[in-house]
Amino acid sequence: MRVLLADQRPDVRLSLALLLNREPGVSVVGSASETEGLLALAKSARPDIVILDRDLPGSSTEDALNSLRILDQHLKILLLNASASPATRAQLSKIDAIISKNDSPEILLEKFRILVAA
Repeated sequence: MRVLLADQRPDVRLSLALLLNREPGVSVVGSASETEGLLALAKSARPDIVILDRDLPGSSTEDALNSLRILDQHLKILLLNASASPATRAQLSKIDAIISKNDSPEILLEKFRILVAA
């Protein structure tokens, strides 16, 4: 599984990369801190899964999700949510899973594994 990480905070991207690279068959193929970088990397790295910060700087989350879906309709997207507000209906229609940044690494891995198996 090729994974692309998109979060504005370098410590979050590094933590996710360290956590996911220990999973058998998983390779983090890139990371981005804003939507334009995410979309460029998604085109070149061809990930199977994108882990996307809901509040990523740049274009709106909905625009980023639309662009990712146009790029690859089979791409799996896990949305990271840091705020207490729920994802919008438009966001929910384009993602495969959602987690809170406050969730433990174990919960993140559990949802990631479910997403990979789907």
